[in-house]
Amino acid sequence: MRDYPRKAGARFALVAFAIALGVTACDRDPEPEAVAVPGVDMDNRILYVGALNDQSGPAAELGRPFSLGLGTLIHRMNRGDTDLLPEGWRVRLVEHDHAYDPERVEAGFEDTHDEVLFYVSVFGSSPVMQLQPKLREHGIVAFPTSAFSGAAEHPYTPTVGTSYEMEGMRAMDWAVDHRGADALRAGVIYRDDEYGRDAYRGWLKGATHYGIEVLTEHAISPADDDADMADAIASLAEQDVDVVFLATLPPETVTVVTIADSMDYRPGMWIGSAPFMTERFFDHRMIDPALFENTYLVTGFPVWGDQTPVVRQFRESLETYTEGRIRPNTYILASYVWAQPAFEAFRRALASGDVSREGYLKALQSIDDLDLNGAFPDPLDFTTMPYRTATRMRVLYMDMDAGALVTVDDYAAPRSLEPVAAR
Repeated sequence: MRDYPRKAGARFALVAFAIALGVTACDRDPEPEAVAVPGVDMDNRILYVGALNDQSGPAAELGRPFSLGLGTLIHRMNRGDTDLLPEGWRVRLVEHDHAYDPERVEAGFEDTHDEVLFYVSVFGSSPVMQLQPKLREHGIVAFPTSAFSGAAEHPYTPTVGTSYEMEGMRAMDWAVDHRGADALRAGVIYRDDEYGRDAYRGWLKGATHYGIEVLTEHAISPADDDADMADAIASLAEQDVDVVFLATLPPETVTVVTIADSMDYRPGMWIGSAPFMTERFFDHRMIDPALFENTYLVTGFPVWGDQTPVVRQFRESLETYTEGRIRPNTYILASYVWAQPAFEAFRRALASGDVSREGYLKALQSIDDLDLNGAFPDPLDFTTMPYRTATRMRVLYMDMDAGALVTVDDYAAPRSLEPVAAR
């Protein structure tokens, strides 16, 4: 079902998808004359795209599902089941595991950038930031599978969906709605990286909007051990913090709530930014469900149980692609959705007659009303710089009994985007 050939002379594995594609919706799109363009084989109608992912590092629990979701989309396109590419075109993916290591990020880019038209996925905020100068140098677009605000400020790293900063702001709205601004005792634990700091800034902006003091703030790094985490939990307990915002990755989230429970610290609410959890948390064989009582997630992305057209399409595609062997995982879905604007931009570039990297960027920046079958509450727009990020998110409850994310507050923009009311 999936083929993993090794490129001659390369140090890293390449993932190839070469299943026949036939799409009728774009039969009449004009095509440019064959030219030597990186990543575009006009004679054979093959588009080569890159992906720099984390499949073995600290974020692999998210990175591996992202890879699977991307493979599912490409499989669907190569079968001719979407209108994302004109008739007869196929996609091949050149994928590298950077393991969230800066040297491997650099090596992966150097090893692949001459072979691809664009990177459909660069996983992680830090790798995206690291590569931004090289992307500009080579004029190559890379879609971050990360939603930190700094990506949208760079023309070669277009952001899809809401930012982590927005999630932090929206999380504060939910906390205030349930505790009241006067009674809320707020704290935060966040990763000391672009993702964590972005979400943390949003939490602080929300607090400022309501005139709330954040009583404890703890930045964590991979070098921290359980004793460091215990110190952070002790500070939360000493300040009697009852709502804790988590901008962490799933392994860190489990560590936080497990140590907190062992110290008899159980706040009234844990609320996290999108990357802080996975559906693995619902596996009672692995994790005590009592650890996640009163736990909420803020996201602008679709989740597994949604009944929108794009999610139904995705589940059907995944069932075919994996022969029904995959358990629910929202990050597979997120990747499937996240990648689609990248291929829409290529379809437009091809129709315009310019599939150079410059032509691809121009086509991308012409997208102003992209509706992905209900994936987001608002159409995507890439016409402005900085890129316009979405602002509406919802709050979901982690229902440990049902083993599902349940919407408890529908899509809305953070109230801290509004002018501060007179007090």
